[in-house]
Amino acid sequence: MRVSRKAVRVAVIAAAVTGVGGAGLTALVQNQEATGRAATVSAGESLSKAGAPCIVSGARTAKYRHFERTEYVWKNVYPWRTSAWGPKSVEIKKGVKVSNVVTGTLGAPIKSINAAVGFQVTKENSTDVSHRWRLKKRRHYTLRMGQGFKVYKFNVYDALGNLQAGGQGGAYCVFNGKYKYVGSGYAKKFWTFDDKCTWNKNGKQVACTSADLAY
Repeated sequence: MRVSRKAVRVAVIAAAVTGVGGAGLTALVQNQEATGRAATVSAGESLSKAGAPCIVSGARTAKYRHFERTEYVWKNVYPWRTSAWGPKSVEIKKGVKVSNVVTGTLGAPIKSINAAVGFQVTKENSTDVSHRWRLKKRRHYTLRMGQGFKVYKFNVYDALGNLQAGGQGGAYCVFNGKYKYVGSGYAKKFWTFDDKCTWNKNGKQVACTSADLAY
């Protein structure tokens, strides 16, 4: 049986169930966008009824984008953190790599997540982290640089279908245009650098004021 190229994705079911949509189903997976071929698995009893609901294999996808928050990451290694006694001028300048981040793909392809959120979620850039502080007082200062990210939420869905009878007792899972929610993940897009200055007051870090430093 030949499957039309217009089909988005098709899962070929070559196994059987004891009831409609019951357990014991084994499948052949066919992805029209990938190889166009099906991987053979063991067959069971003949399929009892066409039209039963099914999930299209290999068609999990990410959709929608919602801005969640701005998030900063403060690392505890140079050049992201240093310390010095004032008064003096301190400068940080070093080449670094900054990356977008994705968490919780839930099996959705990276290409699909990129399309959903509007940027490449695994992209890495080389840049310089550069900053200068002029410390004014005789105090021990901690100086930090942070990475700012815009955090976006995306949803992941399975493509749903219905079984369509095929040859030799098998059937095709044909996409019916509907999706089932699987879960949500987060993508973080690098945005900017920020700095933070604190000083040690009786064992506690206190935020610097304009009396402590200038840029």
